[in-house]
Amino acid sequence: MDISTANIVKKIIEISERCIDNMCYMPYNVKLFSNTIFLLVNSELKVEYFYRNENRQMQEVVHIIKDNPVFSDGIFGKSAFQIAQNMKTFSFTQLDKNLKSFCSYASPISKENGEIICYLGAISREMEINPFLMLLIIILSDLILCKVKIEIIKEKMSSFNALNLNILTDKEKFIAKLISRGLSDSLIAKELYISISTVRSHVNSIYGKTNIKNRSHLASSFLYFELGNLLL
Repeated sequence: MDISTANIVKKIIEISERCIDNMCYMPYNVKLFSNTIFLLVNSELKVEYFYRNENRQMQEVVHIIKDNPVFSDGIFGKSAFQIAQNMKTFSFTQLDKNLKSFCSYASPISKENGEIICYLGAISREMEINPFLMLLIIILSDLILCKVKIEIIKEKMSSFNALNLNILTDKEKFIAKLISRGLSDSLIAKELYISISTVRSHVNSIYGKTNIKNRSHLASSFLYFELGNLLL
């Protein structure tokens, strides 16, 4: 599936913003995360995106990071993002230098081949590591990655000219399903107690309604359509 890292990061930002809003900034959770800034950092440790935080006391942190958007030892000391980059796994640590009273958390979001796309993380005003925030970052990074994969699959399905079942008869839908399972015309005829010529007539009708040209295209289109129904 050809999709650029930049497009994946864009999707991660869109989806993670919704997830963080839903999980962290609902009325009953606002105070809990008032001293926390969630952010997305790219594979080169440059901040790609800040998630909103309306606590004025946290704006000083925002300004520091905006003025120094790359996490490096010289500015922040050793942050969770640098540790996660080296260890390639979730990391946390207490910051020093410019943000001594803060802790940082970072979880890599990776492609299936292990290549790290970016890091979802947080900087929180607290003197001790927060186990709840650790768990939340891990869950959020996994949830966001799953949702991104679903979005990409949906785009793939729409670009694949997926079969529109709504324009087919019930019999044609069932025949398309059997074809997707690899059944030949003769086996379909036995399954439905109809003649082979009738099966072929239905198949030709499906081709005519959907602009699909052959059985392999029909089978893959039907599978994508069924997968899409499961994901919606």
